[in-house]
Formats: sequence, C-alpha cells, structure tokens
Amino acid sequence: MPKLMPFSAVKPDAWPPQLLRLLDLRRAPTGPLELPSVASSWRETTFNLHLWNVGYFVGWLKWSGRFQDTTDLYEYVTAEVIGAYVDDMRGFGLSTRTIATRVDGVRASLAALSPGTSTDWLMQGINKLRDEPSDRRRTRQRSQHTARLVELGMDLMNQACRPGSNQRDATKAILYRDGLMIVFLALAVPRLSPLQVMALGQHLVAHDSAFKISWSAKEMKEGKAYTAQLDTELSDLFQRYLAEFRPILLAQAGSDSAKAGAAVWVARDGGQLSRGGICRAIKKRTKLEFGESVFPHAFRHSAATSLALDRPDLIRIATPLLQHQSPTSRELYVLADEFEASRKFGEALDLRRFGRQHRRLRTRNAVIDDQTADTDRGI
Repeated sequence: MPKLMPFSAVKPDAWPPQLLRLLDLRRAPTGPLELPSVASSWRETTFNLHLWNVGYFVGWLKWSGRFQDTTDLYEYVTAEVIGAYVDDMRGFGLSTRTIATRVDGVRASLAALSPGTSTDWLMQGINKLRDEPSDRRRTRQRSQHTARLVELGMDLMNQACRPGSNQRDATKAILYRDGLMIVFLALAVPRLSPLQVMALGQHLVAHDSAFKISWSAKEMKEGKAYTAQLDTELSDLFQRYLAEFRPILLAQAGSDSAKAGAAVWVARDGGQLSRGGICRAIKKRTKLEFGESVFPHAFRHSAATSLALDRPDLIRIATPLLQHQSPTSRELYVLADEFEASRKFGEALDLRRFGRQHRRLRTRNAVIDDQTADTDRGI
C-alpha cells in the first residue's frame, strides 16, 4: 500500500510567473513570424496531465526546501534534484510507471519553457523507469472478472428500483447512476477522461431505438475517433437513467437548474460529476463488494484479461475494444472495427458465470424489459 505523501500538487494559480508562462505557450501562434511552442500541439488531456505533474514537482520542491520564487524550471532539472525526486517517490511507494509519468511531465514542460535545453538524458532515465518490471500483484488484486463487475452494477441499479424502499429519491438516483457507470465501464471500457466529459447529444446519441457512443479524435488518448453502438439492453439502462434518475439529481441544484448542462453523469449537488467524483464512487462501490477497490482504469485490465481467460481465440479484438492503435499496448492489459470488437467481447463472456446471474437480477426487479434478448451481450 503506497504511503501517504507529505505533499500535494500545487495548482497553477500559486505558481511563480516563470512557470505560468506554460499557460501562455499553450495558445497557437497569432502571427506569421511567431514560432509555435511544442505546448500548442498538446491535446487538452495531455496539457492538463503535464500541468498536474509539474504541480507535483513544485509541491515536492516546497516540501523538500528546494523551492525558490525566482528560480526557472531548467535550474531545478538536474541529475541531482531529479534523482532525489525519484528516490522520494520510490520511498512513498509509487509505482515506477507513475514515477516515470511524473518526471515526464516535468521534461515536457521544460522542453516548452526552455526549447534550447537538452532533455535527452532525462528521457533516457524515464525510459529506464518504464522498463523496470512493475509489481502486478496490486493490479491483479484490483482486477475482477468483467462478469462480476457487471453483476455489481446491476445489483446497485436493482437496489435503486426496488419497490417499497424507504431510501430518499436522491440516494436511489446515486445508486442507479453508480451502477450504470460500473456496467458501462465494464462493457464499453472507456478511459476516465472520455467517460467524465460525456454529454447528451454529443457523446451519447440516440440512434434508432438504441444509443451510440462517440468521441472525437481530439478527445481520445490515441488520437483516433471512436464510435460504438450500444445494444438494446444497455440502451434501456441508459434510457431509464435519463428519464427517471438523472432528473432527480438535476433537481438537487435548486434554482441553478442548468448547472450540469448536457452532462450525462450528474453529481449529488446537481452539477457535472468530476473525475474525482467518478473515481471515489467506483472505488467505494467496488471496495464494499470485493474488499479491494477497483480503480476505473483497472476495468480495462479486467476486460482484456476476462477475454483472454474465456475466449483466447478472440484476444485480437482487444486492440480496437480498448481503443489501442498498437497490439503491443494490449499486452500490458493481459495479467468495431470498434463496433464489431465491442459486440464480440460481450458475446465472449462466459454465460455460465454471467448470463444466468444477469438474467436473474434483471427478472427480479425488472430493470430491463423482460423481452430483451438474454443472449445479446454486445455493448
């Protein structure tokens, strides 16, 4: 278990001016003679990740007594200072991949702020960190078979729909929302950022008698647009959430009824559910069920691993399912077109472990229409 770090990320509004220049470099050139910064080519999610990692570095500099208001970033980025930063993060129990990501954010920001400064030596160190064998034990502990994740989500939704319950309407709405998120994460396996930004009419779109999900290339980590058709069963779950439970959560905003806008996932206060809110909800529900919290990203490990265990002959479909461009990326997750990959993955789930439990839950509380085909396991 990682130790609690004695420092946290410092937000940009508390950064000195020389670091705040990073925000200005994000904009595109305004004149023909103005050279673009490397930061102007970063995707929004990449930019935010680098800001977060620089914030952690600043937090560590302050905690370790190295921070000076007038010091530029390039003056901090030395073998001695970065080595101490890495050693401290190791001491706090962070994984080598997390450490590499933190340092890479500093490297990328340095390249933007001081283009003439060589970062080759730093990139070599980052690659060495990434090459170190990681401890998969925690990943295995935090991975559950996709069928168990779906069963948990269905059970939460059934609790919300149980007749005669004396729970408050807002509590029921949160139960249903969390259950739907868990089922959607388990079957569609989106990354956290695309999940959090989901908006009605843009990312969740009514299509014939069902829904389809769609994200632009700019919103996806791999820079490739993604679209998939939800099957009737999952579409019915979304339809009930949108018609019955989402309005309850929207009403919690009181007079500020437009607080959440078109956001699919609505928080307890009627606003859009944040990334942190999604993580806390998923971790809380899975911890109660399995005794070990499952992080949202671990659902992707679960999807590839469940497929490898149940239908190894179909493992090649994991690449488009997980929205990876390279099959080598898929290998990290094992411990169609996008439409077709998503559909085949659903069909590949072991019906002895999943289908019967799913049908029992569905029949018990009528969360899904009884006429929905029991064997349709696509997303």
